[in-house]
Amino acid sequence: MYISWSSPTIPLLTSPNSPIGVQLTKEEASWIVSAMSLGMMPGSIISGLLIDKIGRKKLMLLAGLLLFIPWFVVMFATSFAMLLSARIVAGVGNGIVTAVMSLYLGEISEKRSRGILTSAPSFGAVLATIITLGIGPFVAFTTLAIVCATAPALFCLTIYFLPESPYYLIKTKQYQAAKLVLKTLLNSEDVDDCLKEIEATVKNDELHKLTLKKILFESNYRKSLLLVIAAKTFQQFSGMFAINPYLQTIMEESQTSLSPEISSVVFAAIQIPCVIISALLMDKLGRRPLLVISSAGCCVSLVGEGVYFYLLKAQTVDLTDVYFLPTLCLTVYYIMIPIGIGNLAYVATGELFQTNFKKIGSTIFAFYSGFLSLVNLKMLNPITEAWGMHAIFWIFAGGTFLGILFGVFVLPETKVLSLNTAQFMYISWSSPTIPLLTSPNSPIGVQLTKEEASWVVSAMSLGMMPGSIISGLLIDKIGRKKLMLLAGLLILVPWLVVMFATSFAMLLSARIVAGVGNGIVAAVAPLYLGEISEKRSRGILTSAPSFGAVLATIIVLGIGPFVAFTTLAIVCATAPALFCLTIYFLPESPYYLIKTKQYQAAKNVLKTLLNSEDVDNWLKEIETTVKNDELHKLTPKKILFESNYRKSLLLAIAAKTLQQFSGMFAINPYLQTIMESSQTSLSPEISSVIFAAIQIPCVIISALLMDKLGRRPLLIISATGCCVSLVGEGVYFYLLKAQTVDLTGVYFLPTLFLAVYYIMIPIGIGNLAYVATGELFQTNFKKIGSSIFAFYSGFLSLVNLKMFNPITETWGMHAIFWIFAGGTFLGILFGVFVLPETKGKSFEEIQDILQKKPGKKPDVINCKY
Repeated sequence: MYISWSSPTIPLLTSPNSPIGVQLTKEEASWIVSAMSLGMMPGSIISGLLIDKIGRKKLMLLAGLLLFIPWFVVMFATSFAMLLSARIVAGVGNGIVTAVMSLYLGEISEKRSRGILTSAPSFGAVLATIITLGIGPFVAFTTLAIVCATAPALFCLTIYFLPESPYYLIKTKQYQAAKLVLKTLLNSEDVDDCLKEIEATVKNDELHKLTLKKILFESNYRKSLLLVIAAKTFQQFSGMFAINPYLQTIMEESQTSLSPEISSVVFAAIQIPCVIISALLMDKLGRRPLLVISSAGCCVSLVGEGVYFYLLKAQTVDLTDVYFLPTLCLTVYYIMIPIGIGNLAYVATGELFQTNFKKIGSTIFAFYSGFLSLVNLKMLNPITEAWGMHAIFWIFAGGTFLGILFGVFVLPETKVLSLNTAQFMYISWSSPTIPLLTSPNSPIGVQLTKEEASWVVSAMSLGMMPGSIISGLLIDKIGRKKLMLLAGLLILVPWLVVMFATSFAMLLSARIVAGVGNGIVAAVAPLYLGEISEKRSRGILTSAPSFGAVLATIIVLGIGPFVAFTTLAIVCATAPALFCLTIYFLPESPYYLIKTKQYQAAKNVLKTLLNSEDVDNWLKEIETTVKNDELHKLTPKKILFESNYRKSLLLAIAAKTLQQFSGMFAINPYLQTIMESSQTSLSPEISSVIFAAIQIPCVIISALLMDKLGRRPLLIISATGCCVSLVGEGVYFYLLKAQTVDLTGVYFLPTLFLAVYYIMIPIGIGNLAYVATGELFQTNFKKIGSSIFAFYSGFLSLVNLKMFNPITETWGMHAIFWIFAGGTFLGILFGVFVLPETKGKSFEEIQDILQKKPGKKPDVINCKY
C-alpha cells in the first residue's frame, strides 16, 4: 500500500493546494517515493539479526507495527520532513517483511502447493494496488491514510492465530509445538514423517555452519543466491515498482482521453484474475515458462509505450486518433506482470535457500531489494527530464528482455520458441511493408506492382517445399539440433539481403531462401517438441509454434508501421540470431540419441528434461519404441495400407488444410490492406497492433487448456468462433461493395469481427496442426511424415496466398472471407466427427487408437512419455 499510495497522492502534494499545507517540489516528491527503499536496507539487517532469536511470528508482528504507526504520522503531516520520516520507518518494516515473508511461507507450505503460497506477496501487491488506486483519487488525503492503516492494523490483531514456522520450533527444541503446528498445517494426525524430515534438515544445517567462503565458493549456496538476485533484478527493472508510484503522472503526460484516475483503477482491477491464474499454474507448468511468457508480454508493451511517448515528444506524427494507445500498452503490461516476472523473486526466495542459509540469504535479498528499489525510483525523474518519458520505458523493456533471455537460457523447451518466432516474422512482415513497397515512395527505390507484391508474399511458400525435402534427408543423419541450427541460419541470412534490397529480385530470392529455412522448421520443430516433452505437458509444448506466431505478429505489427523499412528488418533478424547464439544449450532429442546408440547421452538428456535421476523406465520405453520402429521398416505400401500410418498422415494433412483455409496465413500478410479497404475509422496500423495484442492471453489460455479439456473441444470452439466472425466480415464487405446500405454508423464492424477472429484462432484451429504432427506420427514415420507435412504446408500456403489477390479483384473482398468461413465450418465437422482425442496419452496409446485397439495396455506402466 505504501508503494501504490504515491500514485494518487504525489499529484496532490506537488499541487498549489497541497493537503499538508506545503507544496512539494519534484525533487522532494521523488524522495517521498524513494524514502521507503532507504528504510528497507536497515530493515533487512534487523531481520537477519532477529529471525532466529525471536522467531518468524514475532518478527512479522514487529514489521506490522512498523508499517502501522507511520500512517498516523501521514494523517497529521504538515511538512516534507514528517512524510519523509514516516516513509523511512515504514521502509524498515517493509525490509523485515521482504526478508521474512517468503521464507516463512516456504517453511509452512507443502512442496505441491509451495508455488501458490509463495506467490502470496504478489497477490497482496495487487490487492493493495486495487484498494489504493480504487479509493485514493476519490477521497481526502487523510481518509486514504486511514484506509491504508487498516491492513497492518488487521494483521497485528490477527497474528495470534498465525502458526509459528515448524523449522524455527525444531531449531529451538520445541518438538511438541512443532508437531501441533504440523497437524494444523497438514490437517492430519500422521505427521511423524514430515517431522523427521524437518528434524533431519535442521540437524544437517546445524552441522554445516555457514562461512563467507562457503557462500562464495560452494555451488549450491552461490547458485541459489545468484538466482534469487537475478530474479529480483529482473523484477525491479521490469518497472513494476517504479511505474506504480508515478502511474497517474504518466497517464496525465500521455494526454490520453481516459482520465488518469479511471486508468489507474482499470490497471489495478485487471491484475486480479492474472495473479490468481499465475498462482494456480505455478505448480502445474513450473516457474520458468511463466517467466518467459510474462517477460515477453511486458517487453512488447513497454516498447510500445516508449514508442508512443517518443512520437508524442517528437511531434512528427498526429496522435489524435490513437490516444488510447498508452492505456492499451499499460493494460497489456499489467496483465503480464503478475503472470511471472512479478512474483518469481518471492517464489525463488521461499524455495531456493537451504535452511541454514535462509537467514543470511533472505537478509541479503531484502537489502538488495531496498537498494535496487532506491536506484529504480530515484532514476525515473532525472531520466524523464533529461531524455523524455520514452527513455524510462525502453530501459524497463530492456530489463524484461533480459528476463526472456534468463528463461531461454535455463529452460530447454523455450529456446525453440525463438526459432518459431523467427519463422512467423516473415509471414507478418508483409502486412506493414507491402503497402510501402507498392507506393510511389517505395523504400527499395522501385515501386512494386500488385503481381510482384503477391509473389514477394508467396515466395516463402515456394521455398518451404524444398526445405521440407532437405529436412527429410538430414533429420536422422545430423540430428534435430543441428538441423534446427541450419534452419536458423537460413532464416537469419535473408534478413541481411532485405536490409540492403534495391530490387524485386533481391526481395524474392531472400524470401525463397527464408522459405527453405521455414520448411525445415515446419518439419522438425513440432517433432522435436513432441519427443522432448512428457505426455502430461505435450499439448502445451507442441503449441509453441502458435505462441511463436503470436509473438512474431505482435513484434512486427507493433513496431513495423512506425519504423523504417531497414529498422524492421534488423528487429526481425534478432529472433533467428538469438536462436543461433543459444542453440548450444538446447538438448538433443533422446529418440535421436537412442537411434544413434548414444545411450549415456540420452540418459543425461532425460535427467535434465525430467529433473530426476530415476529415468530408467522412460529410457527403456524409448529404446523399445526405437527398436520396434527399426524392425518395421517403412515402405510406400505400409504408409498407404496400414491404418496407423495412413490415418496419422491423413489427420495431420486434414488439420493443416483446415488451418490454412481458416485464412490465418493469408489474412496476416494483407491485414493492413484489408483494413484500408474496409474504410474503418480506426487506422490500419493501430488495428493491426490491437489484433496482435489480443492474441497473447488467448494463446496462453489455449496452451494451458490443451492438456485439461483436450484437443477436440478447443478445435470446435475455435472453428465456430472463426466461422461466425468470417461470415460477418464477408457480409460487411459485400454490403460495402453493393452500396445498398449506409454503413456510416457501423464502420467499427470489420475491426470487431477481426478482433473476434484473432481471439478464436489461437484457441484451437491455429495450433492443432502442430500438436497433431508432434503426437500422431510413429517414431519410424516421423522423418517421412514431418517432411510430407512441411511440403504440403508450403504447397497449401502458396495456393492460399496466390489466390487472395485474384479472388478479391474478381469477386470482391467478401468472397475470400466466405471461402475461409467455409474452411472453418469444415473444421467444426472435423472436430465433431473425425478427430481422435489424444489428451494425456502416451505415443503407444495414441497408436492403439489409430489402429483401433482400445483394450491394449502400454508395455511400460510408470511412463511419463
